[in-house]
Amino acid sequence: MQRKCTRIILAIFGFGLCILTVGAAVGGVIAYLPTEAPDSNASLRELVSQYAHVNISADYSALSTNDQHALMKIVGAIRLMNDIFLRQVYRNNVRLQTWLEEAQLVQYPEEKDHQRVQLQQQLFDINFGPWDRITGQRFIPMEETSQITVPLLRSIPSQQPPCANFYPQNMTREQFLNWIPELSPARQADAVSPYYVIRQLPDDDILVGVAYNIAYFPLLSDASNLLHQAANLTTFPSLQTYLHKIADALVQNQYNASDYAWLHLDRPIDVTMGM
Repeated sequence: MQRKCTRIILAIFGFGLCILTVGAAVGGVIAYLPTEAPDSNASLRELVSQYAHVNISADYSALSTNDQHALMKIVGAIRLMNDIFLRQVYRNNVRLQTWLEEAQLVQYPEEKDHQRVQLQQQLFDINFGPWDRITGQRFIPMEETSQITVPLLRSIPSQQPPCANFYPQNMTREQFLNWIPELSPARQADAVSPYYVIRQLPDDDILVGVAYNIAYFPLLSDASNLLHQAANLTTFPSLQTYLHKIADALVQNQYNASDYAWLHLDRPIDVTMGM
């Protein structure tokens, strides 16, 4: 007799749901770091071919109707976490995403130009940014035909900034370490917290620590509401407790209680939310 698998695992790490299917990029040394973007559709297709498309499914039939609805609420929160992860990878990612979407609506003189934009969009969605995570290659060129887009495209570094968008783009490790002693003990704790980003005030050299619940407030607030709704729907008490606590943590920037609740989960739905 075949046994149904009713354990559903949802993992959210780094505020993003990402499945990397090519092991060479994990724990390895990237030896090839070209500074120029691919100059042909064939090169873009070659980059896309590094990744395998995997369909992941689960059998929901053993879950009650309420728990299935709760699961959909959790998936909705995951999508919002992806939006946050997009912002954490690169400061101009949202603008680039909009540019790529609008570029696909342009009537190009040749089909290959439209195909190029489609391939760039596909790579952007896979990599959450304009760099291929395996080769380190920037796959969006510095210039396109529209002069309006040139400043945005020219601003893309040849390689992904090591500080991503958690720190000012040009900030070095040495600058960060030299800045820390200038702060009060409370601000020092914020500066090194895994739940803060460092921002530079406009037209100023002043650096400030900004909590995640402030930096990403609209998205975290919406995710929190969805998780509270999921908690009110689920029939599993330990999952209900965890969902309420992680929902509160997202808007309060305090995760100890939710971490403790996660350790005591006993349910067929696994939800792991890591920052």
